[in-house]
Amino acid sequence: RGRGSQLYRASACCLNLMLLSRSTSLERALEFHAVFVLARANLSDLEKRLPDMDQAVSSDRFLEFRIQTAVTVACTSMDVCFVDLGLTYRPVLSAVGLLGRQINGRATAD
Repeated sequence: RGRGSQLYRASACCLNLMLLSRSTSLERALEFHAVFVLARANLSDLEKRLPDMDQAVSSDRFLEFRIQTAVTVACTSMDVCFVDLGLTYRPVLSAVGLLGRQINGRATAD
């Protein structure tokens, strides 16, 4: 990122959540991005199901479980250690109609 920088971060957006990796080399960031793309594909069915869930608490736990599982399975498939990702999450809300941009929350590991 940026001029003269040797460090890069992978990211992918899924379910209003930005998945972010730790800063690393370009080659490693590309591997991490492939993990995120695969995890996002594994979660594509949730976009249809989430509005139908009744209880917020159980759906939060279900969502947390599905995201962790999708990333873990993608890591295994891509031969990447989950801990190496340095995975953090950031909420993303579209406010393009109102503000002309997205609203990003703070990144967190949980």
